[in-house]
Amino acid sequence: MPDQKSMRPTAIAAAASIVIVGGGLSGTLCALHILAARPDLQVRIVERNDRLGPGVAYGACSDGHLLNVPVSRLDIRTSISFEAWLTHKTSLHPDLAEALGESGGQLGDAFVPRRLFGAYLEEQIEHLIASNKLIWKRGEAIAFLDPPKRGVLLADGREIAAGAVILALGNLPPKSPVRDDSGLEDLGGFIPDPWATGALAGIQASEPILFVGTGLTMVDVALALNAQGHSGDMTATSRRGLLPTRHAFGGQWPPFLPSLLPMSPATLLRAVRRETEQALRDGVPWQRVIDAIRPFVARIWRSWSRPERRSFLRHLRPRWDVVRHRMAPRIADVIDALVTEGRLNVVSGRLARYRQAGREIAIDIVGKDGEQQTVHAHHVINCTGPRSDFGSVGTPLIVDARRRKLIHPDALGLGIETENCAVVSAGGVPSNWLFAVGSLTRPAWWEITAAPEITAQVLDLAASLTATPLETSSLADRFQDLGAGI
Repeated sequence: MPDQKSMRPTAIAAAASIVIVGGGLSGTLCALHILAARPDLQVRIVERNDRLGPGVAYGACSDGHLLNVPVSRLDIRTSISFEAWLTHKTSLHPDLAEALGESGGQLGDAFVPRRLFGAYLEEQIEHLIASNKLIWKRGEAIAFLDPPKRGVLLADGREIAAGAVILALGNLPPKSPVRDDSGLEDLGGFIPDPWATGALAGIQASEPILFVGTGLTMVDVALALNAQGHSGDMTATSRRGLLPTRHAFGGQWPPFLPSLLPMSPATLLRAVRRETEQALRDGVPWQRVIDAIRPFVARIWRSWSRPERRSFLRHLRPRWDVVRHRMAPRIADVIDALVTEGRLNVVSGRLARYRQAGREIAIDIVGKDGEQQTVHAHHVINCTGPRSDFGSVGTPLIVDARRRKLIHPDALGLGIETENCAVVSAGGVPSNWLFAVGSLTRPAWWEITAAPEITAQVLDLAASLTATPLETSSLADRFQDLGAGI
């Protein structure tokens, strides 16, 4: 893969109009930073939902859903930081009391309700709309305009022409947890996307539930059901049966990877184990070791060959996910209580067979040892996490992009190929008008979901689109300056 130093496209610098497809975190950050650099540009954002800013991540949540990182790690480099915004919102203090109690009164270390960050993003974007700097096009982009035009076609037939298009699609709904045409999706109690509007509304309090997936999506859905008074049995299953770990306060651990780079996945695993064992002997939470790795993830990923990346995804990704994507302590306490009380049972294994059994679905789960158990549930909820296989996803805009050969889905099914946000075509050529940010660009960076990382990426793109001077070091190197635990 080419080095991304100074690969910012220049042909677009003089464009007077930009359309952003997607109004969640990534799209919001694009609008904020592009217009901060060039208020005179014509920027339009396409979003079909009724809110701009929160997206699914910070909008489809209840008061019981907390941020997975403390307040201080959500700096998006705008005129007012999230921490400062919270400080000025005195009306929110009752909602912060429990979080501040947990963090010893330190707002920067607090795990606050997720909806507050959504409200913060929404307020920032509303200022742009109110000042007529940003135009919100309410609708769904389903295709690109035919050349020589550039822009997108909306589902209602409107054409939005622009000099540059930025794909900020965010996370897609989950992929089916089983092979295509297996029949699970056709069963009455199967819920394919827990974040779809009204997805959980039909679940009765006493009905048994099976979650397919044991990560943070499962945690969120279990919390939502528990908050609405669900009392039935809940079972969560995944191949390894690993639950996310919890955040811990205190301690520091110095960077230890630079002297070892480049390194293979196996070498990385040995180094992490060694440092973790030493940290525990020193009385430092193991979480600080993982935090010390985070700023170097992009460099490590980009140094690996495709076989090494494939090996990591196959063997180490599940364990990385549970130590990297952690739960706020208060959330971990609730999940621990559900497990201790027997209301949540975690099972490792694979789904082997499933069938309708009256009002229930009977699911056979086979463990590594070959032992089988059958779970009976009124609802099976797909909690496997966002889909990323853009070579087969049926989203209209992506289908059209594949047809036109505008995109090149990566071989590992993580997203689409990009070079410093420029979308790479099926022929391997970086575009000078089509760009992508956020989770779409995971093949280049592996992890590009945290707010500081996406902010760094968006700042880089904004500099390109507005001809604003920016340091010439690679984006992978600048990730290192974002602080531990990003």
